Amino acid sequence: MKNITIWMAAVMLVLSQPVSAQNQETTTVKISGNCDMCKQTIENAAGKGATINWNEHTGTATVRYNPKKTNLDNILKQVAYAGYDNELYLAPAEAYNKLHACCKYERSNAVTAAPAVENTAITATAPLQAVLNAYFAVKDALVKSDGVAAQAAGKQLAAALNGIDARKLEAGAQTAWSQAEKGLKMAAATVGATTDLAAQRKTLAGIAAPMRLLAQAAKPGQPVYLQHCPMYADGKGGDWLSRRKTSKPFLRRADVELRQHKSHHRMKKLITALLLLLAALPAAAQRTVTYHLYVKDTMVNYTGKSRMAYAVNGQIPMPELHFTEGDTAEVFIHNELHTETSIHWHGLILPNEQDGVPYLTTAPIKAHTVHRYKFPLVQNGTYWYHSHTALQEQSGMYGAFIIHKREKPAMPEYTLLLSDWTDMHPHQVERRLKAATDWFSIKKGQLKKVWCRATRKPLAQGTSARK
Repeated sequence: MKNITIWMAAVMLVLSQPVSAQNQETTTVKISGNCDMCKQTIENAAGKGATINWNEHTGTATVRYNPKKTNLDNILKQVAYAGYDNELYLAPAEAYNKLHACCKYERSNAVTAAPAVENTAITATAPLQAVLNAYFAVKDALVKSDGVAAQAAGKQLAAALNGIDARKLEAGAQTAWSQAEKGLKMAAATVGATTDLAAQRKTLAGIAAPMRLLAQAAKPGQPVYLQHCPMYADGKGGDWLSRRKTSKPFLRRADVELRQHKSHHRMKKLITALLLLLAALPAAAQRTVTYHLYVKDTMVNYTGKSRMAYAVNGQIPMPELHFTEGDTAEVFIHNELHTETSIHWHGLILPNEQDGVPYLTTAPIKAHTVHRYKFPLVQNGTYWYHSHTALQEQSGMYGAFIIHKREKPAMPEYTLLLSDWTDMHPHQVERRLKAATDWFSIKKGQLKKVWCRATRKPLAQGTSARK
């Protein structure tokens, strides 16, 4: 009887486990990153059926997932799309460039320039390989300006396309074929129906995207590259596929969108414009003003009773921060509390991610961590900054933020910052206000003043009544 009871308990224990916890796979991978904000973004990229626990100190992540719902390849692909390099995929440059300044981890030159295609030979899918061969025959003929040869190759391309039976393709190749079929067949028919080089080149330049899909699905035995001609179409440029490494390859490792190789003359124009812009900026715009703010618990006594409060750099209110219009503000928040905090820059025009409202625009500053705010100052005037976390502002976390006018003589000035204080805990004040009990009005005698006016009694009588 005892053995039966133990057996039944074991069965119940197994059945009580959540379904999602059964058949899970766990693995450890390397993911690049810097800070807490990186951690939040990386872990949010896991998607359904998976969780990621990333350690910012070691750069390793524990990935748990249900193989019936997803796989490690898809999970790390989403991490790359979020901007973070990992063991399987490299983040696209566009995604990396969108990261916060503090999140931009150091990338190797090989990653930043162009990750190489793996040259491992793979058995090609024969029908799709025939399409690739015909495509390259058309391109080679156009390189030689041979319209007749291009026409003949175009007919071969049309025949290769018409010879594909989608039912015999692998699942991935079927998807690529369904997306590319219509456009490729129309293009092949156009090239095969004319010897006009201009028309043939225009048609070939328009099918680089669908051919990319087929090139990836065909699994060619040698790398396939994107070839960009900046002089095509009067400087507008055009794209073709190539078997020669004349430009950036397909990033098959990262499976990201192809990035066009920018032309030399367009890059020169961009660099020239940037140099002119920098030359036009005043010297003051190049200055970065840095502050370090240390947030700590403290005790204050304003009423004869000691109460807990928050001090920054040992003072309440927080230190005055002075800048000049055109400066770049760089403020490091050292959170030495045992709870999270935040800083909101009230009234400032700045990038949304620097605004400082936790869980809305900026990640909260975790306990015992350091967070850097950095933003340009495009205005002038007197503003203030304060905590946006757990009513910390009402317990001392507020201060003046002053931006002086540019190219104006300095004048003597004094900052007057008005606030109030109560020994009552801010959350208790908030609770009573939400309850709408008029407790604070009664406590301060305001209702008796109103009663005196309503009954037309002298104010002195009302005052005497309060005493």
